[in-house]
Amino acid sequence: MSHFSAPPGLPDDLADVLSVLVELPFAVLEPGLVAAALDSSPDAVADTLPRLADLGLLQAHPTTGLWEFPNERRVSPLPARPPDPGAQLDRLQRAVAWWLASLVAAERQLAPWHRPVAIAPRWGHGPAQPLTFDSSEHARAWVVAQAGNVIAVIAGAALRWDHIAWRATLAASRTLWRVRPDPGVQLLCSNWAVGAVKDGGSRQEIRAVLLARSGAARQVGQYSDACDDADAVLYFAEEDGDKRHRGDARHAMGSALLAAGRAEPARERFTEALAVREEVGDERAVALTRLLIGLCHREAGDPRRALAELDVARGLLARVGDQFDQARALAYTARVRADLGAPVEAVADLKKAATLFAGVRADPWWARCVTWLATSHPDAVHERAWHLLTEAVQAFGDNYHVDQTAALAALAAHAKRRRP
Repeated sequence: MSHFSAPPGLPDDLADVLSVLVELPFAVLEPGLVAAALDSSPDAVADTLPRLADLGLLQAHPTTGLWEFPNERRVSPLPARPPDPGAQLDRLQRAVAWWLASLVAAERQLAPWHRPVAIAPRWGHGPAQPLTFDSSEHARAWVVAQAGNVIAVIAGAALRWDHIAWRATLAASRTLWRVRPDPGVQLLCSNWAVGAVKDGGSRQEIRAVLLARSGAARQVGQYSDACDDADAVLYFAEEDGDKRHRGDARHAMGSALLAAGRAEPARERFTEALAVREEVGDERAVALTRLLIGLCHREAGDPRRALAELDVARGLLARVGDQFDQARALAYTARVRADLGAPVEAVADLKKAATLFAGVRADPWWARCVTWLATSHPDAVHERAWHLLTEAVQAFGDNYHVDQTAALAALAAHAKRRRP
């Protein structure tokens, strides 16, 4: 990142704020974050960021209404204001604590069934006026804008906020993957979080980050590592008598085995997980395990048993209000219906799934669903398939390279079959 100098004669209030901004590692700035660093209130700094933007020292973020340094350049620290290391660390910790509390608030809005691990600040102050979110759309837009900040906080962990920042990276990885899925970033988040927590975290915290890393490793094809992390969680959970994490660990192990193409041992792990999760009474967890048992049956060539499990999963997910995973269940149900020779029903389910994905703004998942929908249409509907696939390719962007490749291949195939 290049630097440029602040202009001479900058008003004192702007100079004070600017001297703090250049210390913070955050890529995206906003009044609440800056106010937390200054131990002030958002109202007190509300007009400061626009004034700095008027001077060309900041610019509005193109989509979120937040602020960032222009063209990835960061203003050089003002030479007349040498940093005080103690005060600087206080500001950093206050800013990170505010950001963490806001991320957790967004996670609760977007996925209230998540079980956030409570972290008490290990220093003398807590977050000042964290953000609140009045809708899922508000929370989703804010979280998407934080993608650069996640990496920045990890990169700055050497500045000794690791005891609090790992929770932020975990919250980010669990909320970002739906709206901006990037398995590499998720693995980076969870790898770093595991290292941070092992130095002084509780057993519950260690289990939470190992589960997150197991999922991230599975997403990038590191199936052996994913199983190892799940096995470690199971060991700790059995030692500590934590039934919920025992079920989670077996589910994570089954997920890795299924992704590796080992459907039968995966089904065994899922069956064990299901028994524990039913005993705990977590309906959503039960639904997710049944969903994957359904996929195991499909891989084993038993679509009728697959359909029965997916129907149960879909009903449970609808009851708990998880539209995202309900859409996943519908999409997989559609593929099983296609296996059973029911294309009309399959297309109807895919359309419902696409509507649900669109409703929660899970764009890459919507695009995946639309790709399936386009390739499920009867051969006579070339033009509709062409338009659907074009939309899917545009929506994938750089998020799901494998699926984008599949969509492009399907698009090319349909292009050859288009009507003159």
